[in-house]
Amino acid sequence: RFAAGDAEQELRALGALGFAYYRTGDYTRADTTWTQALAVVASLPNPPVDVVTNVYQGLGSMLGFQGESARALALADAGLAFADRRRLPAASPLRITLLRLKGDVLVQNGDAATAEAVLRQAIAMQEHAVGKGGVRMNALYNSLGVALNELGRYREAVEALAHAGTFDAASGNAPQEAAIGLSNLASIWENAGDYPRALTLFERAIATLDAAGTSKDEATRRILERNYARSLGLAGRFDQALPRMQQLRAYAHRVDGAESFEYAMATWQSVVLARRMRDPVHGLPLLDEARERFGELVPETHPVFAHMRRARAEFASQQGDLVLAEREQRAAVAQLQANAVPVELAIADAELAGILDQRGDRDGARALLAQALPVLRTSVLPMENSRASAKILARKLKL
Repeated sequence: RFAAGDAEQELRALGALGFAYYRTGDYTRADTTWTQALAVVASLPNPPVDVVTNVYQGLGSMLGFQGESARALALADAGLAFADRRRLPAASPLRITLLRLKGDVLVQNGDAATAEAVLRQAIAMQEHAVGKGGVRMNALYNSLGVALNELGRYREAVEALAHAGTFDAASGNAPQEAAIGLSNLASIWENAGDYPRALTLFERAIATLDAAGTSKDEATRRILERNYARSLGLAGRFDQALPRMQQLRAYAHRVDGAESFEYAMATWQSVVLARRMRDPVHGLPLLDEARERFGELVPETHPVFAHMRRARAEFASQQGDLVLAEREQRAAVAQLQANAVPVELAIADAELAGILDQRGDRDGARALLAQALPVLRTSVLPMENSRASAKILARKLKL
């Protein structure tokens, strides 16, 4: 109103307004406003670097959170290209923030190996510019911990999160950030097979949000609750896990929409729960829907599709169709070989060994299990579900 025709002031106003919409949860208007801001940038010979990079980071981060990982990655790259054109110093906090965004989105796209390299580069820049501490460094190590977890390197992931210091609000972070740190650590212990510890950490994360008065409808809260329900299922507490997951999935469908990443994740984790409950009748329709939803959201190389084949093989085995089970499991193994995460491949190999044993191929089962067991022993704890099942099979096969 007071600077009509001043494109730079329009850009600054749109950038600030976009953050306001984002912070109040109005993601649609935030998207529209930030997109308008980026359109204004093209009309300026020397746009303010801080405003532009913050818009790239804010919009990219929001889209990544919503599961629009391809668009988010494009924004991260566009922001870094803008930083290059404006000759932003390598260790500029603005560039480092964009690198963290790129690392986070690469993990969502299923490329955790590249994400690790990007995040370690950002950490080195941050340490050179500022030092080893601070909120931004905590955030970078938190992102690194998530990437390492996806790579199956659980001990390193725990160390990264310990460095981040995001396990409780006393670390100086906002309650939401503290809850996310606790949730990330819980997911790592869940993957390692310590389900009681994972559940305790999830409960601490939820309690942190409760103490801060966070609404049960808030997006981060719902993601955390969904992960908690998944962990309850993996721990065998189905009477608590199932109603929670059903409620969260129904809410995501109603509020976020059937095309949303949150609904896709709730559907997929419902499949994981049905598989654990040995319930192919309910699991198979959910699996078909999860495959359709993710097909529209992530690249076909994403590891989730290999895990969907594993679920299909398990359901087929439960229904007595061992031919289909072996075919789907071999396809899953082939996909996981390309992803090069040793522990995930070992789990899939052990599952294939179980199918071969059911089909009477004891030699094939022994060979696969002998290959998988050393990796499982060094990667996950004895009580982890897959390792526990492999141990039972090993006794049966006299390995």
